[in-house]
Amino acid sequence: MPLFPPMGMPPPFPYFPVPFPLDQFYHPTLPRNINNASNGQIYSQPWSTGLFDCFDDIKNCFITCICPCVTFGQVDEILSEGQMTWWEAALMFGLVELLCCQASFIFAWYHRLLFRKKYNLMGNLFSELAITLCCMRLVLCQNYRQLNKLGFDVALGWKANKKKRRRTSSQAAVQFVPPMANPGMFR
Repeated sequence: MPLFPPMGMPPPFPYFPVPFPLDQFYHPTLPRNINNASNGQIYSQPWSTGLFDCFDDIKNCFITCICPCVTFGQVDEILSEGQMTWWEAALMFGLVELLCCQASFIFAWYHRLLFRKKYNLMGNLFSELAITLCCMRLVLCQNYRQLNKLGFDVALGWKANKKKRRRTSSQAAVQFVPPMANPGMFR
């Protein structure tokens, strides 16, 4: 009875990337179904960075102290998903701050409410108003750090973050084709 050498595995097959929805960023720690409409409950999650944790990002803290309109613009570009560039938002914020005697806290407050709603963070209307009125620069820094914790590189802007996510998702989401079964021995 002749013995045949064992057959090796078939050659590997090519990998096919799985398409990734580019219209929306996915972050694994954010719950997908936040609102429970059946019983009217809305679940909020806590901020991942504190209001007074400014020194966690010294560069942003310094920029926000000197020129808060830059931080406002960078965060607004991500928040508006690229509908407004950072410099347009920064210019608008700066003009309101110069012309309306520091009334830019209204923009920062509205921005904070939108931010909280979009990322489902804890807080309420009046506490946000008081915090923004008293500590506007701290609020801007916290928004910036929160976006960083959610996986955005805020300094890059919306389009660059989208490209970065597209590149990473196409590399990470690889569909493996299972190897073909051995067809058996041939004579």
